[in-house]
Amino acid sequence: MDDDQPCMSGLRSRDSRHTGHIVPKRISGVRNLPSTFIENTRQHTCSSGCQPRLDLWDKQGRAEVMGGIVEDETNYCGTSETKSPLTDFFDRMFKDVSARCKSHFGDLHLCDKSEKLKPFMDCVNQHSLYSAARSFAPLWPIISEEKCKKASVYFASPVLSKEHFPKHIEKYRAVCHEGL
Repeated sequence: MDDDQPCMSGLRSRDSRHTGHIVPKRISGVRNLPSTFIENTRQHTCSSGCQPRLDLWDKQGRAEVMGGIVEDETNYCGTSETKSPLTDFFDRMFKDVSARCKSHFGDLHLCDKSEKLKPFMDCVNQHSLYSAARSFAPLWPIISEEKCKKASVYFASPVLSKEHFPKHIEKYRAVCHEGL
């Protein structure tokens, strides 16, 4: 992406069945968050014997992991006023992608072999941009060009994947064996 291109210019979902949903071009990187989140979860939890499942997300990790990441993002970007809408955005995006792809997940867990998860991951990657665009609407009125640029830097930075995500996934690891 060119640095001189406006951050807030829209990017439409390429899925022709879902027209009219747009997400800022630079923040369109959030479309990679579901797959990045899954890969990071696998990397940081599978060796501990965790078996992350979609149906246990709300109980075991949502508040601690995503709540912590949203807190870190708003602190990093200096955008505390976006905390609640950003939390809602991620919740809506997760629920939308999960609903569209749960038939590919079945009784699997995220630490199953990659080959077993491939249909699910393909579905996640196919629907993430649409889900991001559809879920982004409430953020349009409160996000400025400057905030958009800060967020785009954060979501592409190693700070998220190397520091913030591992810090918060530890909270999930502490409870991951509950409910199995």
